[in-house]
Amino acid sequence: MSRWCGRRGVACGLLAGFAVLGCTTSDSGAGYQLAAQTGQLKAVTATDSGFVAVGYDSQDALVLTSADAARWTREALPGLANIDLPEGFLFDVAAGNGIVVALGNASGNGFLARRSPQGEWSVERTAGTYSHVIFGNGVFVSVGDLTNATSRDGLAWTPTSGGSSVGFDGDSFVALDPLLPPTSAAGPSILAEYNTTSADGFAWSDPVPTPHGLWQWDALARVGPQILGFARSTDPLLQEAQVVGTAGQSLADVEVTNTSLADTGMSGIASDGERFVVAGSIATLWTTSLPIGSSPWTSFDVGGRGFAISGVAFCGGTYVAVGLRSSATTPFPAVLTSTDGITWKD
Repeated sequence: MSRWCGRRGVACGLLAGFAVLGCTTSDSGAGYQLAAQTGQLKAVTATDSGFVAVGYDSQDALVLTSADAARWTREALPGLANIDLPEGFLFDVAAGNGIVVALGNASGNGFLARRSPQGEWSVERTAGTYSHVIFGNGVFVSVGDLTNATSRDGLAWTPTSGGSSVGFDGDSFVALDPLLPPTSAAGPSILAEYNTTSADGFAWSDPVPTPHGLWQWDALARVGPQILGFARSTDPLLQEAQVVGTAGQSLADVEVTNTSLADTGMSGIASDGERFVVAGSIATLWTTSLPIGSSPWTSFDVGGRGFAISGVAFCGGTYVAVGLRSSATTPFPAVLTSTDGITWKD
């Protein structure tokens, strides 16, 4: 599995994260120089052999892999040229079943990059533009503009209903603002302030009202029985709703409060099994021990160092946060690492 994170789609996610423990690492050799290219990393996920980060640089869509978070290698995506999609960039990435799936856009067209269990990358166009992908319960769920799709292998995709924002809580996918099927007079629409769930990503429950006006997941994760999420709300008293619960609870049963963190629009959650690390909207990384409430949150400011964070993952004893770093003239892809989720270095 990969990290749980994301914006409209959060995994395992948003979705975009929680990295499953027990991944292996090995020396990856010298490779990509982060400061040598203009661009940005948009998301990162953990695999059973390290990390995969995606985004773009001055060359094209960017996929970087690393076994140890210290040395990164650029992966070639030869299919981009074959389907005539220049100037591409990748939004999100998820991993599971030995497969990596990344979603992107190039010249206004959606595309999907897939790494097979044998390590081979392929690229193909998608019917729509999907901005987030989640892995859970053996399937990938992609989230797009009024359209979702589910796949077991990243090759064959089935259009599904789901919602305009989808997360995975360790047991089920949870979709906010479900998508209603198109009618003869109009295309798909959104059922606002409702939610629906699915264990397999294909069949979804009947929509039920969503408490507290939650309408968009920013991040959602589960470690053991502990669930932590952050969501946008239509309730004016909840600027950034913090969702805390335990396995098996529905949205009607979890605790929803205005987060105590001085941040909105969280971009991901990672865990080593002992703590949660939350990537703030841009400039802060937050950390607390499990269970939630047992210790205060600590913060690490990266904005003052010129960083903007867009994703976080954990693997092999190391946390990785990705995003961009701005110089005096241009941004370039950036990676921060930490062994404890509290102190970070680049």
